[in-house]
Amino acid sequence: MKFSRNDRGHAGVSRPYAGPLYLQIGELLRERIRSRGWVEGQALPNESELAREYGVSVGTMRKALEQVEAIGWISRRQGRGTFVTNPETAAAKRLNPFYDNNGQHVIPKLVTMKGVGTRPATPDEARWLALEAGETVTSLVAVYVETGVLAIHDDIAVPTRRAPGIAEELAADPDRFSTFRSDHNLVATRVREFVTAAALPEDVAAALGQEAGIPVLSTSRISFDADGVAIELCVRHAVLQAAGYSLDLG
Repeated sequence: MKFSRNDRGHAGVSRPYAGPLYLQIGELLRERIRSRGWVEGQALPNESELAREYGVSVGTMRKALEQVEAIGWISRRQGRGTFVTNPETAAAKRLNPFYDNNGQHVIPKLVTMKGVGTRPATPDEARWLALEAGETVTSLVAVYVETGVLAIHDDIAVPTRRAPGIAEELAADPDRFSTFRSDHNLVATRVREFVTAAALPEDVAAALGQEAGIPVLSTSRISFDADGVAIELCVRHAVLQAAGYSLDLG
């Protein structure tokens, strides 16, 4: 049995999905959240109602909801129901690899956007983001600091065709940096990350207020959406002052 979806994210017409039925339904539920058919904080119908709407058994719907909950897109509250969470926030927590000496995740509180613009993709960006010749990317540079614990420099490239207008939006209002992914439905559900030890480059050291040449963790992370399409490349330099690195996608 295969399902398709219409533009509202319901079972219906358009694109077929393969794989186990509960995964097909889980994808349809995620699509409904991505397309803002359900919004953050909204209570979902109960399992029986959803099962009837999508034409599946309650057991299949329960497994689909468990799968969506596992990636943090919904939250079940005992005695209250199931609610939509913020997919970007959930992805950020799930994919955050840094922890302090107490084993707690460290998400730096101070974030500064250092630059934004549109430019031709580099050969590496074109290869990793599967771009056509001549395509452009929106380039974002940001610094994250948790004083005495962690300092991060991110050089982010987003295919312009996936989210046109980001550069102009952020140039006009830099505070939108914290929400630009969710504003443009750039929600990562899978990543590939390449990690190496490196010496801190001079330009990055200046941006971080650190000494050039000190040892840092250098990563290149490609983020994919739920359809398996590359949506972002982030080249990161991290100064681990009192933090470690551990990524568990469970």
